[in-house]
Amino acid sequence: MLNDINGEYLKINNSNLFYSLTGEGEPLVFIHGNFNDSRIWDYQIDDFSRNYKVIRYDLRGYGKSDTPISSFSHCEDLKELFDFLKIKDVTVIGSSSGGSVAVDFALQYPELVKALILVAPAINGYRYPVRIMYEAVKSIYLLKSKGFELSFQIKIKPSI
Repeated sequence: MLNDINGEYLKINNSNLFYSLTGEGEPLVFIHGNFNDSRIWDYQIDDFSRNYKVIRYDLRGYGKSDTPISSFSHCEDLKELFDFLKIKDVTVIGSSSGGSVAVDFALQYPELVKALILVAPAINGYRYPVRIMYEAVKSIYLLKSKGFELSFQIKIKPSI
């Protein structure tokens, strides 16, 4: 079951970017992928926040963040969040298209990134095989036919 997350908003160019902080220690930033939001990391947050400062946020147009009404950059949004929170030497964890944001951010701001952890990343400029595209369409169908929470649970329910 997906939980509601308590957090705050960072105003960036008249848009609200939702983020939450949990724990203390070295910073970890979690970036969700397409068709979900920062709640995708619910099962990981408690464990990681015992030893780390865990930061997760909703990309623009997802979850509790505003839908974009003008051009923007996910990398620049993440940079604004880093600056606002005064963090550097961060381990950035990205899933799916969040992995793409993580890679692009690390290439643009290598001095801020200590490590990257990529979970099934989408990589900009890469042409995906037909089989992967088929699976993506199937996932969208599940999302529409089974509902957001059930399609989420089918994909990521832990096996432990």
